[in-house]
Amino acid sequence: MDFVIRKTTELTEEEIFSFCQLFEEVFVGHVKSVEYFKREFLNTSLGYSYHALMFDGNKMVGANSLIPCDYVYKGEHVLMAFSVDTMIKKGYRDFFNLKDLIDLIEDEARKTGIFFVFGFPNDNAYPILKKGIKYKDIGKMYTYVLPYRIGGIKPCFFFLNPLSKLFCKCLIKWSLFVANHKSHFAMIDRERETFNTYRYKWFEQDYCKVNLDNFSFIYRIKKHEGVRTAFLLDINCISARNIAMAVDYICENDGALFDLLMYVGVLPCSNFPFVRIPRKYEPKNFNFVGKFLDKKMMNKDFFDILNWNVNLSCYDLV
Repeated sequence: MDFVIRKTTELTEEEIFSFCQLFEEVFVGHVKSVEYFKREFLNTSLGYSYHALMFDGNKMVGANSLIPCDYVYKGEHVLMAFSVDTMIKKGYRDFFNLKDLIDLIEDEARKTGIFFVFGFPNDNAYPILKKGIKYKDIGKMYTYVLPYRIGGIKPCFFFLNPLSKLFCKCLIKWSLFVANHKSHFAMIDRERETFNTYRYKWFEQDYCKVNLDNFSFIYRIKKHEGVRTAFLLDINCISARNIAMAVDYICENDGALFDLLMYVGVLPCSNFPFVRIPRKYEPKNFNFVGKFLDKKMMNKDFFDILNWNVNLSCYDLV
């Protein structure tokens, strides 16, 4: 096996195409076009991402990528990286190939001043990253939902659509009335001015950005696993009142376009009018793990999810 490290700007068109082909082969049912690849990996705080590539002759059989991210920790700017698209072709999957890929890319990131790497591995990769690559748990994100139109989620209940819509509207109005105005600020959060300039250039770029009163939020509507879903991706100032106002705005302005409203993260306040799905019923485990690249910077603050403002804007799902 041959292992190489590249910045996105150093990749050839042929390598990018091979990367996208490998992605579609490994993550069956998911597509990454060359255009999507460039949007995702060039729109970063450094203008590029890092890619560790594994070749068997001229054939790309493995890859791992790190996306540099601007964060603020206790008021100070820091550079971290988001691990994404870890993939190895069937027949080449063994622990040592995976470790060589990750060691190579982490060594390169460390040279740039990136001191912490985080990611959201699936259930297959999660135990390997923890036991073999020494990633540590930060926590698990919760899934919060509002079943706005129940028939769009379970077609057999289509006749209940008017009732579910009315119930949700009443729930939202009540939450606006009772919600606490107290704002919650995380110890570890994105450096939003920089982060927002590149993160929402990923994918189709059809994100809705709303400024409301003294806060802002971002959402996107797309079909997810067959359900028309409105994803509330991020709120720059979290409070029970702001959550309720964001939900109310989305339903009033785009309620005809979705059936399910969803937020994924950890809310430090009341999630009303959302309903938090119990762990055993969650459709997906959002495992949140991290690793220090610079041992001098090691701090237990980073391994407590309650210290983070983390949600789908930090993740490449939507």
